[in-house]
Amino acid sequence: MNIGMKAKMQKVMKTTFNNLLTPKFEDNFEVTLNYPLWITEDPLTLKRECKRGLLEVAETYKKVSLAYSGGSDSGFLLCCLRDLINEGKLKKDTIEVFQGVFLLGGIPQDDAARATRFAHSLGFDHKIYNLEIDDTMHDKVIDFTLKFISRYNTTQENYFNTYVCSLQDIVSEMHGDTIIRAVFTASQTFSPRITDGVIVDNDDNHWDIPVNMVTHYDPDSPNPHEIEFFLWDNRIYSCFISPFKLKRRLIDSEPLPEMPISVPTHPNYFNKYLDKWIIYLQCYPEMSEILFKIPSLNREARAKDIRIIEFTEYLKETYPDQKKCFAKKPDGQYFTRQDLLNYEEYFDVS
Repeated sequence: MNIGMKAKMQKVMKTTFNNLLTPKFEDNFEVTLNYPLWITEDPLTLKRECKRGLLEVAETYKKVSLAYSGGSDSGFLLCCLRDLINEGKLKKDTIEVFQGVFLLGGIPQDDAARATRFAHSLGFDHKIYNLEIDDTMHDKVIDFTLKFISRYNTTQENYFNTYVCSLQDIVSEMHGDTIIRAVFTASQTFSPRITDGVIVDNDDNHWDIPVNMVTHYDPDSPNPHEIEFFLWDNRIYSCFISPFKLKRRLIDSEPLPEMPISVPTHPNYFNKYLDKWIIYLQCYPEMSEILFKIPSLNREARAKDIRIIEFTEYLKETYPDQKKCFAKKPDGQYFTRQDLLNYEEYFDVS
């Protein structure tokens, strides 16, 4: 990067304090990008920016907790938090870590123990909520899901995953505090639209944003105390827009043996997540231990649970599937790949 480009980048690298986007939920769902994004070549930039962001969140909110699932996104933030504690920049209890473990018939999710082991290996003795999905909890899931649908006229996720999304929000609500969640990264930015591992749209020129990615901006959200951390500001989010992400080709799976979509190592999950895994692993090689996230409810037990089956079918028959839209620039035009380079045309960076 030349000196002139560096000077320009310094002007746009402004902290936006959780104001990167402005969603409009009424009528047609729309999202406006308030600050420029750019291509980040150095993968280690994400580690530096996320550590900065965690410090800012801790300074901004009175009591903060990190929702840890054992997936790569929350696992990455756990590694950043470990660094900040070891560097003496945060006390160990400044940001509390908690994990929700969901049980069906006493059977936990398949990777719950692995998630706990990884957190312990980083030095965390975190709070664990072991929640049996009994009838009382099932009723809470229904109530929360219907509240969400009433507010946004859509389910949180695709029909299959909506039940788990509600469970995760319920745990956050039970825990209290302001909750840092790390659910969405740049997987939706300039990537084919992939649902349950299936490529449903090859458009890779836009930023595809689902409703539940931006509900933390909404004061009337069913769970208004959550922060979608990777949207904290443009400096963090731009770290996920790598040269690899923009230039890669999708895996040609034609010669590979067929496997169920439910298998975490399915090629389409590589298509969806490989760009961020490459960044995560270069920042923290130890994260290879927790790659390939298993669903948060045991699949076999879930497939036999008539309550969940019936509720999922009810959602399919009654309500719209996860609502999404393409991000727009302040001038109302769609944000595209080209805008990563010509941000001066639509943002005031003086």
